[in-house]
Amino acid sequence: MGKVSLEVNDGIALLTFTNEGRMNAMDGDVAEGLKNAVLEVKGRTDIGALVLRGGGEQSFCSGADLKFVQTFPDREEGFWLLDSHIKHFRDEMRALPFPTVAMMHRICYGGGCYIAAATDFRFSDPELKLAIPAVRTRRFYSVTAIKRLGDLMGRNNIARVLLGDEVFTAERLHQWGFIDEVIPAGDLLEKTMAFAKKLAGQPRDVVRIYMDTLRAIEKGDTAAAQKNTDDAWKREKEVKAAAAKSKA
Repeated sequence: MGKVSLEVNDGIALLTFTNEGRMNAMDGDVAEGLKNAVLEVKGRTDIGALVLRGGGEQSFCSGADLKFVQTFPDREEGFWLLDSHIKHFRDEMRALPFPTVAMMHRICYGGGCYIAAATDFRFSDPELKLAIPAVRTRRFYSVTAIKRLGDLMGRNNIARVLLGDEVFTAERLHQWGFIDEVIPAGDLLEKTMAFAKKLAGQPRDVVRIYMDTLRAIEKGDTAAAQKNTDDAWKREKEVKAAAAKSKA
């Protein structure tokens, strides 16, 4: 059985999921735990950044736990349960008012790619291998998952990942824009946490405005993005005017 842990220190939420002996494959406990953890952090004001990682040294996430899926009379029920939790996790992650970072190592297969894509940034070690064996396994990923991966990698690149049944390296994923930075394995934790600390140290009210603006642009709602920016400028002017008046 998998487990999920959440630690908050110095404004950084460290969200770790582990499924020992299964290369951090997602079973029901992991999928539900990730969803619940994001629900827990979204209303907290003491968090300025979140880091998502797979526990241990073997894998970030090897996809759906087929052993868990096979406990259902109909395998599709098991997949549906996992997909339901992970979709909720993804939606809540993409709405958080602070930036998120996936720390990826060694293996990222199938649904693991989707949970990594739910974050704003992705750092990995050079050994990372990514694959989505969707066609061979006759699995159909959600349109939301495909769109997000396509936005990050490019339409033709995600088509190749889905259709080509290939394994892709960290170097290639960095070239495509899916990985933001490739870091030696021994430095991955330290440098990822240092980046998260820098993010968490920024003025959080301003970060939230930019996050809301970026989310609106991502959804194609440029009007909402512009209104968000205009309202922010208006509030800044009002604060400065009030401060100047108090000094007079």
